[in-house]
Formats: sequence, structure tokens, C-alpha cells
Amino acid sequence: LVITLGDLLKKALEDGFDPERSAFFMPSTDGPCRFGLYRRYHQQVLGEIGKEGVIFISPNQGRSIDFYDEFDSFNGNFSRLAWQGIVSYEMIGKMAREIRPYEINKGETNRVYNRCLKNLYNGIVKKTLIKSLRESIEEMGSIKIERDVRKPIIGIIGEIFIRSNSFSNGNIIEEIERLGGEVWMPSVIEWIMYVNHFLKFDSLAKRDYKGFVRAYIKGKVQLYDEYRITGLFKRYMKNYKETAIEKILNYSEKYMHKSFGTEAILSIGKAVEYARSDVSGIINVMPFTCMPGIITSAIMKKVREDNNNLPSLNLVYDGTEDTNTRTRLEAFMYQTGNGYAV
Repeated sequence: LVITLGDLLKKALEDGFDPERSAFFMPSTDGPCRFGLYRRYHQQVLGEIGKEGVIFISPNQGRSIDFYDEFDSFNGNFSRLAWQGIVSYEMIGKMAREIRPYEINKGETNRVYNRCLKNLYNGIVKKTLIKSLRESIEEMGSIKIERDVRKPIIGIIGEIFIRSNSFSNGNIIEEIERLGGEVWMPSVIEWIMYVNHFLKFDSLAKRDYKGFVRAYIKGKVQLYDEYRITGLFKRYMKNYKETAIEKILNYSEKYMHKSFGTEAILSIGKAVEYARSDVSGIINVMPFTCMPGIITSAIMKKVREDNNNLPSLNLVYDGTEDTNTRTRLEAFMYQTGNGYAV
């Protein structure tokens, strides 16, 4: 909550910021999760500093009836272009994580990655995203790497914002790479596809057939765009495919029922998938007192036991710097059986 508020305030206090011509994207949810209160608190604080005119785009991922209504004020192609941008962004990030541990010229991957992000941004604005993406893939694929070296692969699971935001997780990807590892991590694509999957079944349960058809069509279009974009990476990446949501839910079914919901079911499903692949260890990251994170931590003990005691680690973040985390991470990397290099 503090970090997202800080990001919004940083933008709102910039010179030239016009509340009447601006919008913030902050999804919401029902139930006991604190996440459902974020937007309301953000609006309150922005109002206190005289920025009450800012619009919030806040789809409720727990409601099939009005989830997509938040986007109706934009033109018809907005949500699809946004989706294509998300998939492209996530895939370029995944490609960078696959290349960076093996780069010959240190720092080159990050420099190219930053240029690629600007290129994708321009592609979205000019509606030439696929062309920009192809250019970015070519540039990223030209980075020279050590092809005869393989490092232990560490799978990261857990709360979406924490695992995606480097500041929030203490730069854990950078730390793992510094200790001689390569990182695999679920993308935001996974969560969006899961929300759409949930909305279909929620609509049927409520006999909202219009909502079901709407979610079904959205899901098919999103899946088509996902396959189209991820397929562009096939030539350059080993881990380019996104696992189908149904398959992830099947993986987690042994440990929790599909109706359970929350990020926990995705984290456990992904952990099982990782355990059956080339991953050498799994790290579960979560905010302090996060309910899905606590549930995942508890169930991971059984997952680990069912998979030859695959090394696993639970890391909790509360906004304070913890030197103990680095020590635990070093011990964990050693447990992967490959040692580490500082």
C-alpha cells in the first residue's frame, strides 16, 4: 500500500501533471484482502493534496458483472492493446532473465532491455507494437552469451506485486544472479488469465450468462494474442511458453480445491510445475502477514516432501532491510547443489 501510494504521489506531484487529463490503474477485489482498500485510500490522499480530479480505473477482479465495465470509457481497442502490451513487456523481461546470467559483456542485457522497453512504449502509442516487439527480440537475441555454461535455475512464486517489483523484494533476481543462479518467474499474464478463468465459472454459478459469454470471448481473444506474441520468442528462448491456467490448477489440485481461489492456488500449481522441470530450487516471496502467502508457505512443506525434498525458501518482506535474508538466500543457493559465486 505504501509503495503504490508513493508511486502515485510521485507522478501526481510532477510539474505539468493535470488531474483532469490523467488516470491511475489500480485494480480492486472483494473479500478480506487489504488490496480491496488500496484505491479508496489512494483517492483519499490525492484529494487531501488537491488532486481529487484524478480518475481511477479499478476493475474488480472478484466480480464477473462489472469487471470489464471499467474499460468502457476508452475506445473499443484499448483493452486489447493493453493486453498485448502486457504480454510483450512480460516476455521481454523473461527473455532478459534467461540471457543476463550468461552475458559475456556485463551490463549489456540491462542496457538493451531498457532500450527495448522504450521501443515497446513507442509501439503501443503508434499502434505498431508487433513491429517494435520483433525489433526488440532481434536486439535482445544478438547479445553474446556463454553457451557452454548452465547455472542452477531458481523458480520464484508468491504474491504478484512483491515478485514483480524489484524495490519491494530487495532486488531478489539480482541477488540470485549474483550468487550464480538463473531465475524463472511467473508473469502477470498468468494472473490475468486466471481472473478471466474465474470470471467464467463465477458467472455460471450466478446464472449470469451474458457475463459468461463476455468472459469466454475475452479469454479466447487474449489466448490468441498470447500465442501469437509468445511464439515470436521461440527461436531465442527455452522457457518461452506460458502454461495454461487449467494445467496449473490441475497441478495444485492435490493440495487445494480449485474453488479455493487467491494467488495461493497459482503459487502451489507453479511450484509443482517447477519441481517437475529443470528448476533446482523454489523461493516463495510475500508481504508481511499476506494470507495467500502464509497458506502457500504452509503447503510448500508438503510440496517439497513430495518432490525429493527440493530446496525451497519462504521470504517475507515488510519494508525494512534485513541482512538475515541475504544469509538465508546464500545458504539456499548452496543447497541447490551447485554452490554459488559471490
